[in-house]
Amino acid sequence: LVSCCNMAASLSLIVAALAIVAGLAGASEDAKANKFMVTFSIFPDPLHYFSFYSMPRTIKEAEKSDFSLAMDNTASDFTTVYCRKGDYRVCVLFDVQGSVAGIQVSAAVSEIKKANLPQDLDNDEFWIRQTVLGVEVYSTVVYFVGTDVFANGGRAMDADTPTAPNGIFIRSNKVANHLHVSLEEREAEAKGFMKQACFMGMGRHYFQGLDKTSKCEENKPYFLLFNPKNEKLQGFGITQFGKVSQGRGFMSGWFETPPALVVGMIAPNSPPCLKQFVKKYGIFTMHVYFVDKPWSIRC
Repeated sequence: LVSCCNMAASLSLIVAALAIVAGLAGASEDAKANKFMVTFSIFPDPLHYFSFYSMPRTIKEAEKSDFSLAMDNTASDFTTVYCRKGDYRVCVLFDVQGSVAGIQVSAAVSEIKKANLPQDLDNDEFWIRQTVLGVEVYSTVVYFVGTDVFANGGRAMDADTPTAPNGIFIRSNKVANHLHVSLEEREAEAKGFMKQACFMGMGRHYFQGLDKTSKCEENKPYFLLFNPKNEKLQGFGITQFGKVSQGRGFMSGWFETPPALVVGMIAPNSPPCLKQFVKKYGIFTMHVYFVDKPWSIRC
């Protein structure tokens, strides 16, 4: 379920890359969670060219980074949605003050259907079928503050403002106020997330509804990332079976595509069908970080 960016590399390459990361300065236990980056790679990318992409936290930053208005949801949840260069795959939500409100990650319905998955995303609690920039997609949405904040005028944002100060709010088609996940690792299991492995450049994983008794046909799309030192939420991720187009640009893409070997390393507390599904259908995933220099996270 989680991953290495476009990785078809051997285990020896993975180990070598992790050795490079281990040689870097470790992420601070008290690092401010005032960043917003996406897409893991086994190699550090401080310039954000091919991975660890720096995402905008204000509309002003978005417009300077080639993001433009794609959807106006002010009538439903008081947010607007900005996407980069007409790409529907990874878009950022903003409140009425122009401060970051969340992230929307989408996959084309046609690409998901082509995989012939034994899953029904049309009736899934966490996937929304909609049209974005003229493309019919399945979308996941995570808010970085409670939706009551949006309804009450949004929030002010400066460089030191935490991106998700009280945890994340996962949009649900069944829970009116969405699924709130706090900053505390000790509360993750109570929200249905199961402890998995810690990985360099990622952190401690907790996968939604995944353990050795799980049915892969009922795969849920989210995982959490906790700092292994202070046990605080430092990010999360989205994962789904299938093979989808990458978008973004030349020699770079939004999604990570780990082989079954890596999936097993990241999620050892999982059923045998997990690796089987990855081999048969493929998998795409994306890490979202709230901390600076996530490639330096150590376990």
